[in-house]
Amino acid sequence: MDQNLFFESIIGEAIDNLPLLFAYHILLFFIGTYVGWLILHPFRRIGEYCENVLESPNTVYKVDEFSTYKLLTRFSEFFFEFLRESRKKGVIISHSIPPQFSKIHKPVTDKIFMLHFGLLMVIICISSAVFITENSSSVFISMVELATKTLSNDKTVNKYFSDQMYVLDDMVVLTVILIAVSYILLGIHLYAKVSGAAFGIFSTMRAFMKGNYNSRVHLVGYAYIREYTRKLNKYLDYVQNNLAKSESKD
Repeated sequence: MDQNLFFESIIGEAIDNLPLLFAYHILLFFIGTYVGWLILHPFRRIGEYCENVLESPNTVYKVDEFSTYKLLTRFSEFFFEFLRESRKKGVIISHSIPPQFSKIHKPVTDKIFMLHFGLLMVIICISSAVFITENSSSVFISMVELATKTLSNDKTVNKYFSDQMYVLDDMVVLTVILIAVSYILLGIHLYAKVSGAAFGIFSTMRAFMKGNYNSRVHLVGYAYIREYTRKLNKYLDYVQNNLAKSESKD
């Protein structure tokens, strides 16, 4: 009888926590969607501008407050202004590359982006750790307390269940470590995806300004920005095919 009461109580408490668990995962999904939106925003902004500027040559490219990764946003602003002036004159004008951009030959570390992105990941990591440990701990503690009251009055059994509280402490520490490591690896992976794609687009823009008018963005493994790079390539096709060429200078 005591055993049935014990298991019914534990199952009942676990079921009571299910709505909160579902709500947490739904919230985590929307937070992840928002993070993805922030990461892709600079690429989306470039794609939208390239699409609009074909119809309206006087469209000005502006970097808004949500834009991240300064290498891409700063150079794209400079690059699109260069193309806008070229369209006004009907010729791809000669233009030198600013020194701060001419010596970049690999993805660079954007400290501001890493700081903002890192803080966001830390907040999500802490929230996840607190939610998981608090809910699992409450169920575990209830299970131990109920077990000591209902399963047996034997001192050895009671001591065994009481010692499980020390196991709980180890479980909490291990859970927090696993969550932290998982989010660190996720953050590194996402940053690598952003920096690699941004550098690829930056390199194409720089090569185009140097006079390599056949340069286009062809990134393998970056399907999530293909829609935006196609729009950029289409704009570069238009510039190459409709404007006269002038000798470039480095």
